[in-house]
Amino acid sequence: MPSFLSPVFGAGAQLFDNQGRVLAGGKIYTYIGGTTTPTATFTDNTDFVTNPNPIILDSAGRVPTEVWLEEGQANKFVLTDSAGNVLGTWDNISGVNDITTFSTTAEWTNLAATPSYISATSFSVPGNLVSVLIPNRRLMISVTAGTIYAYVYTSTFGAGITTVVVKNDSTVIDSGISQVMVGLLKPTNPSVPQQYLAMNAAVSVASAATTAIGAALSVNVTITGTVTITAFDTVLGGVIRLAKFADALTLTHNGTSLILPGAANITTAAGDQAIFRSLGSGNWECLSYQRVATYPGGFPAGTRTVFNQTAAPTGWTKDTTAGLDDSLMRIVIGSVSSGGSQAFSTWNGLTATGAHTLTVPELPAHTHEQVRSDGINGSGGGQSNLVGTTETSPSKPTGSTGGGGSHTHPLTNGLKYNDFIIATKD
Repeated sequence: MPSFLSPVFGAGAQLFDNQGRVLAGGKIYTYIGGTTTPTATFTDNTDFVTNPNPIILDSAGRVPTEVWLEEGQANKFVLTDSAGNVLGTWDNISGVNDITTFSTTAEWTNLAATPSYISATSFSVPGNLVSVLIPNRRLMISVTAGTIYAYVYTSTFGAGITTVVVKNDSTVIDSGISQVMVGLLKPTNPSVPQQYLAMNAAVSVASAATTAIGAALSVNVTITGTVTITAFDTVLGGVIRLAKFADALTLTHNGTSLILPGAANITTAAGDQAIFRSLGSGNWECLSYQRVATYPGGFPAGTRTVFNQTAAPTGWTKDTTAGLDDSLMRIVIGSVSSGGSQAFSTWNGLTATGAHTLTVPELPAHTHEQVRSDGINGSGGGQSNLVGTTETSPSKPTGSTGGGGSHTHPLTNGLKYNDFIIATKD
């Protein structure tokens, strides 16, 4: 098996103690990475000759031979002075250009540290690997049940180990955990094309005082329930969540941890949508809030309104009820209704009133002057004006005139108008 030159103490290294003195007689101990199990190193890449363990530095503080590391193995180096006082430790060191240490399988790379079971959602590894196991990085974990997938929720270092809390996709970690592989792409500034970053299907997240939208395995989340939200969970700054609300609840504004538009609380409605961005440390801001009842496209189904166009807009259905055609619109402050029977165009086209014949009661009060020709108060058959005289003979009617027909009056309608349709929201 080939070996690779160690990047630590590999060739011609001269070492000094903490006071800058040559580390004559210093010692280099070598172990399997992440453990206290001694392991051999070699003097060249043939693996034929091993170095002593520990390697003893010469009087000039130099490594007496080259240090070559076995292919595919991570190593730990511990440097002491001649009296055994530890001066430094370097863990998970692989040979230069030894790509087998990373054991790449498609888009995964081996963590090169043996994991230890803690719980269904956590494990630990020796050494400080916080810079590798960063929040939101994808993991492929070998357990008794097989291979499971998760992502890092938190990672902390203390007492020589890194403790990792994960969010499992489905199956949980068990006591048979044996290997952890990490995704080649880190969650910060990945090389994935931008158009693929927000393609995940929506994930439902239950509302809570602190709602875990950051932990959702998707950019798109649907927030369910009616519990008042005062905060979102802690994730890296810059994480974006496109949220849709399934129910009515209250979002509580906070000038630091939950910054809302207008610096005011928001009462959501089913169908409302918002964009949230993490500021890190559990702080979030709402970049946009769109209410479902806000035009365009936000009217509730069944809403009726008028449009000054022939066809209904997309998402609306034109009402073609016959009774609506060619009718006027009346504004009321009470309940809506309809009435009448004459079409608007018929009325607007009239040029005269309807024909009417006057009746006797409709005639103006009046009298007629009568002329007699019977010789009264006169002679020789001449006419005599009866006005101012005493009538002693029977009266006679005056002459008749007029046709007794009906009559009309002219009208000028022709009102100016614009046509509208009524449509219902689908």
